[in-house]
Amino acid sequence: MKNLYITDLDGTLLNKDGKLSKESKDQLMILLNKGVNITVASARSVQSIRKILDGLPIELPIISFNGAYLSDFNTGKHYITHPIRNNRLFDLLKTYGVLISLHKENADELYQVGHLSEGAKAYIADRERDYSTKVNTIKALPKDYDIMGYTVIGEKDTILALEKKLEDFEEIIVDAWLDMYYKPWYWLSIHSKEATKANGIKSLKKYVETDCTIVFGDNTNDIEMFKYADRGFAVENAVSSLKEYADEMIGNHESNSVVLKIAELEKS
Repeated sequence: MKNLYITDLDGTLLNKDGKLSKESKDQLMILLNKGVNITVASARSVQSIRKILDGLPIELPIISFNGAYLSDFNTGKHYITHPIRNNRLFDLLKTYGVLISLHKENADELYQVGHLSEGAKAYIADRERDYSTKVNTIKALPKDYDIMGYTVIGEKDTILALEKKLEDFEEIIVDAWLDMYYKPWYWLSIHSKEATKANGIKSLKKYVETDCTIVFGDNTNDIEMFKYADRGFAVENAVSSLKEYADEMIGNHESNSVVLKIAELEKS
């Protein structure tokens, strides 16, 4: 039986510092070099995924932005994109202070609009430091760009109220959470309704032959791929709503649980 393994990153494969441990990286190198089909599905950008997993021989496409992109790991080239088909959101969100991810001809750019929270400013500072990303301020949407996602970072009450306000927009998926790296700030992300990890996996399976699709995750944005996959493994630190869809629980994200489980399954 040929398995296909797809793992989330933050809170699942990565440790509490958002890094891939040496133990996990060494085991992944062994598995990938043996030809085991392993890739990732993350809310992170392609740029961020490639940096965190740098050096790994990942041949399969990666799923980023919660399914907004299916991309080549080695080059960053996008095979599939799912932009937001609603420009009215811009005027609503700019009053909150928002980060906008735009795409044009395989170029990805990040912009800011409005008055940003201190949490958002901290995130931008990290992006500029770690990826040399320049986050420019705009007042209107640039022409001919696809809107791939909006991110609002703010206080809990503001974020949860905005989440409720967006319930009537049928073209989008909205996720809100307390970010593990930027506490106490809450994050709200908006993507196209087509941008799900499950849809990303469906597209991915065109590139690989597999008998069984196995996924790993920890949060609500992993629920759809747990529903779609043949088997789903939730880490011990996963939210309760995801655990309801898991076939099995494994150890937490600090104990290299994902790679150990994949190694175990490959031996059976």
